[in-house]
Amino acid sequence: MNDTKKPYISIVFPTMRPGGLDFVFASLENQTFKDFELIIVDNLYECRKDIVREKAKQYSIQYKHIPPRTNKFPLHSYASTINSGFVHARGDITLLTLDYRYFMPWTLQKHADFHKNTPDNIGYAPGSKFVVAPSIKSGLPSYGFNDGYD
Repeated sequence: MNDTKKPYISIVFPTMRPGGLDFVFASLENQTFKDFELIIVDNLYECRKDIVREKAKQYSIQYKHIPPRTNKFPLHSYASTINSGFVHARGDITLLTLDYRYFMPWTLQKHADFHKNTPDNIGYAPGSKFVVAPSIKSGLPSYGFNDGYD
């Protein structure tokens, strides 16, 4: 990995599954927007660090492959794994992804354009919209505007 230039987007990829890295690497290789880094926070780091290093040579992606921060309980805490990735992120914006995610070739370009054109907005997902969550009713969390707790 070349650490000389700070990337615009950091992609944090927490994983503990044995497969799925090829999907992510292949789809990121085909991005129209190239100013990014991939941070793989791998709960299987010790088992496959050499495999990932060799496989990554096939791609021109700037990446870091790291183990999650040690956590006493639970052993594989998802939040701790994500936070380990955020600590290593150097980009202006951070995108969180999951195992077996295939990015369309324009995905990172759309994220970059959105954040450059609307710097005060904190969230974006192509094809999704954010809505304000409904209030809690009868002491239970509300999961929709018509959830039966009226």
